[in-house]
Amino acid sequence: MSDGDHRKRYRAEPPDAEFALQKAREIWNRDTRRPRAVAIEDEDFRGFFGCSVLVFLSLWTLLERFDQIPPGGEACHLMWTLMFLKIYARNTVLSSLAGGVDPDTYMKWVWLFLDGIVYLECHVIIWENRLKLDRGNDCLTSVDCTDCRIPNHGPDFASHKFNKKSGLRYEIALCILTGDVVWMNGPFECGKWPDISIFQSALLGMLADNERVEADDGYVGDHPMYIKCPAGFANPEETLFMQQRVRNRQETINERVKNWKALDGMWRHEITRHGDAFRAIIIVSQLAINSGERLFPCGYRDPPYHGPGGEMDLGSDDDGL
Repeated sequence: MSDGDHRKRYRAEPPDAEFALQKAREIWNRDTRRPRAVAIEDEDFRGFFGCSVLVFLSLWTLLERFDQIPPGGEACHLMWTLMFLKIYARNTVLSSLAGGVDPDTYMKWVWLFLDGIVYLECHVIIWENRLKLDRGNDCLTSVDCTDCRIPNHGPDFASHKFNKKSGLRYEIALCILTGDVVWMNGPFECGKWPDISIFQSALLGMLADNERVEADDGYVGDHPMYIKCPAGFANPEETLFMQQRVRNRQETINERVKNWKALDGMWRHEITRHGDAFRAIIIVSQLAINSGERLFPCGYRDPPYHGPGGEMDLGSDDDGL
């Protein structure tokens, strides 16, 4: 019998919020029958697992819908996986936090559930979502790359952000009008792949006719055909503030993913697994956005930038969300 058949036959008991919190209290070594203030428990849940209870339940529901709950998998095993990504301590420390289970058993469930979360990428990170609230702007997305530390692997991996120490680079694109993550790509060797080369390798080919993206000056080589950036010769000065706000929000998603220690610190596991960890964290981050934890809005529009009376009008910060 195939692994897929096993997944389809097995149906774990779907957790609800109280059940999830009870499992979390067991990990916290607290009385499962004595809940505390909602705000305190939510803060603790996020501190251990990187997301709210609502996002955790949404993630479980998707895993179940697409038959990605491993045979024998339970809610606590998904919590172990999120705890691995959020805290990223030594395996022995994490297994102790999980109630003293064997470290190998702990990691077995982490990798199984991590594979399941990664499977959800095409169902959560959707390129066509850049068209939400489309006003006819030629720039529908903003793009940037972020680097993550790995053990030294030579000059091909050298990152200028880490003083030439090794890293892996990932590309993230956001819908400008909604803040949704609509694209991710990677990993790439930092020393061999500048941001613009990563853009040219795949995302450029995804653009529609006459579509461009907002980016920083590292992409100026593709201005003005595919990129809008501050240093571009065709970039109007009156749009600089609006464009800076878009880039600031792009940095916000980078900050959110770096709140997970698996991406903020040194990666200690197989390098081939780093991309899975990154994708899982982006998927959970987008589920958080879907649940209402949105990035700040950006008023954005194409020219003309002057109203009928000649006044400057760059659009409202309210993007209609």
